[in-house]
Amino acid sequence: MYRKLHYKYATISAQPFEKMLSQLLAELNCTYTPMRMVFFTTISSNSQYVEYLTLIQRMINDKFGTQAPVISLVAQDTLAHVGLAVEIHEMEILASESLLYKKWNNTSYITLHDDSCKRLFLGGIISKDLNQSIAAQSEEVFDTIEAIMEIESMPIYSIVRQWNYIEKITEYNQERQNYQAFNDVRSLFYDQTEWKNGFPAATGIGMDWGGVMIDLNATLAYNADTNITPIDNPLQVAAHAYSQVQLLGKVDERLSHKTTPKFERAKQVIQCGSGVLYVSGTAAIRGELSLQGVGIEEQTRITIENINVLTGKHPLEIIRVYLKNTEELEAAETVISQLYPGVSAIYLQADVCREELLIEIEGVSIITH
Repeated sequence: MYRKLHYKYATISAQPFEKMLSQLLAELNCTYTPMRMVFFTTISSNSQYVEYLTLIQRMINDKFGTQAPVISLVAQDTLAHVGLAVEIHEMEILASESLLYKKWNNTSYITLHDDSCKRLFLGGIISKDLNQSIAAQSEEVFDTIEAIMEIESMPIYSIVRQWNYIEKITEYNQERQNYQAFNDVRSLFYDQTEWKNGFPAATGIGMDWGGVMIDLNATLAYNADTNITPIDNPLQVAAHAYSQVQLLGKVDERLSHKTTPKFERAKQVIQCGSGVLYVSGTAAIRGELSLQGVGIEEQTRITIENINVLTGKHPLEIIRVYLKNTEELEAAETVISQLYPGVSAIYLQADVCREELLIEIEGVSIITH
């Protein structure tokens, strides 16, 4: 059994937001069933974030009706003369599968299941109050995730890919770093289960506005036809094994120590021999130390070397490139185009989880027979 999996980007040059969105959706054609759409654009405030998200949801519902994909909005500046970008994940739905579009407490999600496994596509989960602390928003977001996964009888350990977007990720609030505050709440949530097949592949990246927003894919295997495997990189210490010296800010009062980022470097999900390899957000880290003072070109090369260890013989289908400094776009793009010729890419401005890191890259490989 082989299914078509397809990831692609659609972009449009800078114009007023509603005009960009209308034109992009009018020109958008999906060959297979769209499961997830992630929009990226420049946003100037949390009120504007809510305004844009509401508009996207309305126009997506107008276009797709009751079969709308999972939608999320990321407040990151789009680079390379792009005003609005969308990443689209499409799947060929097989005759043996049941595809359902659902909603809980105004949160839309999709389930897909057959005799081999059940999949959950969930995203765009944000707090009702984007002005709360990052810790408070994280708790609310994970509460929503937990409620939906309980309804769907999907254990927490079935999460295979998670994207964590954190407003002003490296800034501090009352001596607590935003990223560490998020990690502590994530750890408390993850501690409710035993991770039999490793933690999810994940990205933890900054965004300008939007508080805390999470997207995730979960897969629950029913039998040996579906295989879920964590992929490690021997050149790097596993993120969930970092020492305390790498963790910044004040300790959560509910914990005895600061908790590590709970993710694997990559995660492979194979059903009957075909599937996907999710590459987590990857940067120029060797062991557990960042490569500092080497410049954007060398950080980009080291990042790609780390990714290649994970992907092996499976070429990347698509990548997202997060750059800390917009003026380093050309230098990074030159290296990436040399080492990944022909790979579909989008370039975004975002703070990476460590101040000294200039670039982070994530990607997807499609695995076939």
